[in-house]
Amino acid sequence: MTATEFQSIILPAYGAMEAVAKRMLGDDAIAMDAVQDVMRTLWESRQRIVGVTNGAAYAVRAVRNRCLDILRQKPAADLTPVDSLTEELAEDDDDDARRIDMLLKAIDNLGEPRQTILRLSLEGKSGAEIARKVNMNEGTVRQHLSRSRKELRKLIIQYENI
Repeated sequence: MTATEFQSIILPAYGAMEAVAKRMLGDDAIAMDAVQDVMRTLWESRQRIVGVTNGAAYAVRAVRNRCLDILRQKPAADLTPVDSLTEELAEDDDDDARRIDMLLKAIDNLGEPRQTILRLSLEGKSGAEIARKVNMNEGTVRQHLSRSRKELRKLIIQYENI
């Protein structure tokens, strides 16, 4: 990718990159650092960027991945584990806690590989990352995710109607 292509393909996505980083990280200063870090990395590796058809999507995905890296590096005290989140909701509203408990049980009852694929997706892994991890085609992973979500929606609707 030439400097001119970089300016016309990647730079227009700067606003979207910034919005994603702010939403994910919740701190404007850290978000701006993440965006700048990604922009620098993209600029330095522009010679290796070949065949990008949607520069905005490519740049936003790079920022999303950088934000996930930052969130994973935060000390455990800064992050809210799922168990403590469930406890907080249980204190606030028993009905919400029952829904979360039901949803977690429903996920446990999904067959393999759907259970694994859904859990990896909930961890923020991309379809390509999940496909590599479970040794499947990316299209098959998307199909499993879609069917898993559909099955979970049915269970939630059933729960709501009880």
